[in-house]
Amino acid sequence: MRRKVIQELVKNLKLIEHIRALVYQFLRKREKLFELKREMRAYGEKKKILAYPLSRKDGKKGSMMLW
Repeated sequence: MRRKVIQELVKNLKLIEHIRALVYQFLRKREKLFELKREMRAYGEKKKILAYPLSRKDGKKGSMMLW
């Protein structure tokens, strides 16, 4: 009985560790994405590239996005 409970606890602990590793992996990828966006924005500002919708000559908003 006690051994069964301990086995369940160990199994649950391994699952929790696995989920935690996945969450950290996700957060690292997300942080890399934000870092890449910051780099792109800085590059765009340096090269005078607009990173928001461009307005057209006739006054209407354009839907073109550079990124």
